[in-house]
Amino acid sequence: MKRQLFRKLFAVVLISIIFSMLIMTSNVQAMTPKTTGPNLNEILETEEKIMMYDAKTDETKEVDVEELRQVLSSQNKARGGSFDSIAPYDPYANSNMRQNEATPLAADSAERVTNTYNFPNRVTCRIESQEIYGTCAIVGPNVGLTAAHCVFNKDNGNAAYKNWTIYPGYNNGTYYGTPCGWDKVYYSSKWMETHSDQYDWAICVLQSDVGKQLGWFGVQSYGSNSELKNVNVRVYGYPGDTNYGFPSDARYQYTTGEKITSVGDRYFRYSGWTFGGFSGGPIARTSDNYIVGIHFGLVWNTPTGVRITQEMIDIIRSLS
Repeated sequence: MKRQLFRKLFAVVLISIIFSMLIMTSNVQAMTPKTTGPNLNEILETEEKIMMYDAKTDETKEVDVEELRQVLSSQNKARGGSFDSIAPYDPYANSNMRQNEATPLAADSAERVTNTYNFPNRVTCRIESQEIYGTCAIVGPNVGLTAAHCVFNKDNGNAAYKNWTIYPGYNNGTYYGTPCGWDKVYYSSKWMETHSDQYDWAICVLQSDVGKQLGWFGVQSYGSNSELKNVNVRVYGYPGDTNYGFPSDARYQYTTGEKITSVGDRYFRYSGWTFGGFSGGPIARTSDNYIVGIHFGLVWNTPTGVRITQEMIDIIRSLS
């Protein structure tokens, strides 16, 4: 009898423990704050792949990054140069057209760019499609750099946005060079799988050699987090947040930014004053117009960008 009673008591205690654990787990999940910032820790334990989508053929394939790097390594040995950066190009550098001599701004201010023909403003592009506005930077003869969520609609099965077009140096209806869309786009498989902001980048093969006409930003990857922290930066973009007085059609280019304040392996936060429409905008060093990140949004009300990686450098170099 005692054994049976003991077994019954043990079963009751065990069931109570299991039920309590379930309740606690449910409470933890329910109490986890749902933020409007990036889901920086919500990454699936899957291998990241670099993918390429061809809009003409509607085909998607994986990029062999190691093979690409070997080819680029051979080319680099033959002609010299740096592996971790691509130099900016301004075809009007020796003319009377003034380059943008950027200086850090106050962390709580944004400045409208009134002359978008200055470099690098003319190679900062307004994205327009049927569904969105955003920002893209020219980084090669026919290469554009932006955020993945400015190319693909994560709320519509990751479908590409329709009639996607960039307008270089757009300013209230005027622009420079040739407006164009893209034929191919490179992106991270992690973003398609998780929509994690750490992987929110896209490299577009444009339908026009607009970079030859207007120039392009430099691009730089950093090997360590400490090197990147405290670097002075500016972000350029086309905000359209009417709550803060910006026109809803994002018709003006703005710039903001001071310095990088904290650095993660794939992202960094920086001081500045950004709004919807800055997404995809280049975060560039103020000293020399090298892009070090791509703006994707706010983390706890702090501007945050995806870091430029060596893989991105390799892809851009292979296309240029």
